[in-house]
Amino acid sequence: MPYYYADSSGNNNKAFLNSAVGKVIHLGSGESKTVEAINKMKTGVEGFTQELDNLKSRIDVNSAFGQDKINGLIQDKASALAGVGSGIVGGMSNKLYENMGPMLNGGLVGLYDDVYMKVFAATMSPAMANKAGVAAQASMLSPIGDIEGLLPCLTNQVTNNLTNSLAAILGSVANNVFSYADCVGDQVTGAIMNDVIGQISEGMASAMGGIGKLMKFMGDFSVEGLLRNGVDALLGMAGMGDCGVSPSPHTGAAKYRVGFGPIVQDAPDLSAIIKDANTAKAISDAAALAGVPLDGVQDILGGFSLLSGGISNAASALGGGIGDGIRSCSSALPTLCEPPKINIFGGGGRDAEAIPFYGNIVGDVRKTGSIIGIKMTNPGNGYLYPPFVEIVDSCKQGYGAVARATVKDGKVNEIYMVSEGENYPIRDGEPPVISDVTIINPGSGYEKGDTVTDDFDNEYDVKISSGSIVKVTPINSKDITDIPTLTVNSSTGSGALLKANLDERPEFQGEVKQVIDCPET
Repeated sequence: MPYYYADSSGNNNKAFLNSAVGKVIHLGSGESKTVEAINKMKTGVEGFTQELDNLKSRIDVNSAFGQDKINGLIQDKASALAGVGSGIVGGMSNKLYENMGPMLNGGLVGLYDDVYMKVFAATMSPAMANKAGVAAQASMLSPIGDIEGLLPCLTNQVTNNLTNSLAAILGSVANNVFSYADCVGDQVTGAIMNDVIGQISEGMASAMGGIGKLMKFMGDFSVEGLLRNGVDALLGMAGMGDCGVSPSPHTGAAKYRVGFGPIVQDAPDLSAIIKDANTAKAISDAAALAGVPLDGVQDILGGFSLLSGGISNAASALGGGIGDGIRSCSSALPTLCEPPKINIFGGGGRDAEAIPFYGNIVGDVRKTGSIIGIKMTNPGNGYLYPPFVEIVDSCKQGYGAVARATVKDGKVNEIYMVSEGENYPIRDGEPPVISDVTIINPGSGYEKGDTVTDDFDNEYDVKISSGSIVKVTPINSKDITDIPTLTVNSSTGSGALLKANLDERPEFQGEVKQVIDCPET
């Protein structure tokens, strides 16, 4: 953090001073590390809610034993996430240090100019005015050094306090969150930011008093304001959301959950997290000024109504739309289990869309089934390699379905099932039919008269050329209720691999009037 002072000749009142205390503190590790820390934080919170659900299903949560188990889980997860949160603390502290440098320089220059002009007006001596200005600047170097020395220590202190803060936040999650949603992780991250900003601002209050002479030359300066206004730059948010360009959905990396397959993890919407954190702090400040009592965790969480319970009512009572800026977030259990959706993400492309087909259906009122096929409705563009395919339902009750995508000419040309899974909620609808057959391997040695059959008694027209199967066309279209298996019946041929493709049953085209069988040439 370099500073300016006047040289002894008085000819340049902005000569460069290499301050002995002006060393850059490398506490943060850049935008990508901060984004990684936030993603890990959100993944950790999601894992906590899942572990909590598993625990609640096995024990009586209202018993002393149950409460001890839940509290133990909260403490264990808080300790684990504190290490992740240290990356956020370090990044914010480092950005504060970087942003304070120019402001302190401006304050030193302003102080010198102010003293110089006053002394020169009184003495008409440039030398005396210069000497007084330099002395005024020098008197500030020690308080500035105190700030620089305090910040690394304070950063460590805040990091050490994270476990307690996270335990309070996760305790609120345990009480108020019944079904994890991505916005829950966002609100937890925003609450942590608010807590970190509050601790750093409070910890630096006494040290900032030592530079009171500079403050009037530093504009509308405060540590909290600098942290909140500087977080956007820290997280690389400049220009994000401008020009009306919306980010593509499902562009993030994949997590993998046993029994569920790949799961989309988009890059966090950092701009929205920051805005929510600032609005939440404004709500809690307004509530405190209005005399609304806040307990410790509410003071940490701010106006995040999802996590802090009754503070949302306080925000409503304050009026003025003060809580309108926070994005809505529901963590209630779904009242209606929607059929599964297909998320296609990664691969370098975008916009691919698909719909599932269901089979192995059980139940009368609440029907469940497996995923026996997927139909592409939009192949998308720009895919460099096969994207991930996520199959997810709103109640997260289905499991085991795994699908893979193939890419051709930058488009997703097919999604095939590896396993169909089970227990996915479905709605009534027409079963699919076999629309066409893909020849994966034509084989060899086949003769005219060889047939293709499946496990649903469909019939096929088979074309053979030079001993290889070149075309297989479904003749009839019986309902398909499971992943179909095609079998080639031949006493001479071998090696053919066929795949049945599913689609919705086509509309009835009328009775067949005449069948013309053209002889082969």
